[in-house]
Amino acid sequence: MRHVDGLYTQRFNRAHRRDGTLFRGRYKAIVVEAEAYLASVVRYIYLNPVEAGLAKAPEAYRWSSHGVYLRKKQVPAWLKVGEMLGRFGSIREFQEFVLLGNDELIEEFYRRGRQVPVLGREAFCDRIGGQVRRMDREHPRYERKGLRPSVERVLKGVAAAY
Repeated sequence: MRHVDGLYTQRFNRAHRRDGTLFRGRYKAIVVEAEAYLASVVRYIYLNPVEAGLAKAPEAYRWSSHGVYLRKKQVPAWLKVGEMLGRFGSIREFQEFVLLGNDELIEEFYRRGRQVPVLGREAFCDRIGGQVRRMDREHPRYERKGLRPSVERVLKGVAAAY
């Protein structure tokens, strides 16, 4: 996603003769325990445009897949709706679930300034916590510095090339 964001930003800026970022902040991903929280996270995403005043209903937002979920016959082949809709008895139950509004726990999770990249029950977080910390870890400055070649090495490389 970070790569796609970078490419899109470059092409958009080139086409519109502008400079700078298009999206606020860096791309952030979280690991979600599907059994416990997937449906709530999907609901949160679908309700975002409504909360922001961009649409009156989740299915009315142009850039959302929610409307496609409600019209199952019009689902494009690349959009896999089975896992989410399989959690509900019908499309109507799914829509009712979304319209109930967000859980306080999910609201609190996204309100936090700096998020833990895992959303799940305690056992789930404990089980994969170490793996996620390793994947999400950013290198502090002092560690990045050690990866840079010395000035002498750069000069020798340039001299050898020319």
